[in-house]
Order: sequence, then C-alpha cells, then structure tokens
Amino acid sequence: EGEYDAMAVYQATGMPAVSLPNGCRSLPPQVLGLLERFEKVVLWMDADKPGQEGADLFSKKIGLGRTFVVKPDSKRHAPPSEAG
Repeated sequence: EGEYDAMAVYQATGMPAVSLPNGCRSLPPQVLGLLERFEKVVLWMDADKPGQEGADLFSKKIGLGRTFVVKPDSKRHAPPSEAG
C-alpha cells in the first residue's frame, strides 16, 4: 500500500516521494543515505499508533531540524464512536 501512497503524493504535489520497503518500523540504511541530499524531509506515515511511533523514531534518525511530520487530525481518523 505504501508504494501507491508515494505515487499519489508525487502526482498531487510534484515532490519526490518514497515508500518504506518493509513498513513503518523499518528505515533501511540505504534509504537513510538517499535522504541526505534533501534539506527538508516530510514524513507522512499512517495515522495508527505504529505509524506515528515510526514517524517519531525516523525523525530522530533523519534529523529533527530538517524533518517535518504530518500529524493526523484525531477527529477525522478516529472511529465514529470516538469522533465526538
């Protein structure tokens, strides 16, 4: 599913986008190396707990000063019983 998300982001924004090859808990060293050339990295992970935990972890690995994390709107992503 991540590959389709990356393609959709690129098509909508024109910005380079990549998908993590092994899901939200894996940031391979070769991917980290490829990100070095970018001054700003935007992480847009799944809205679930593992996705957000991965975003927090990866932002530290990539560098907090150049990483921006898209945070989900809790009301939009909550199950209907929790949306209020």
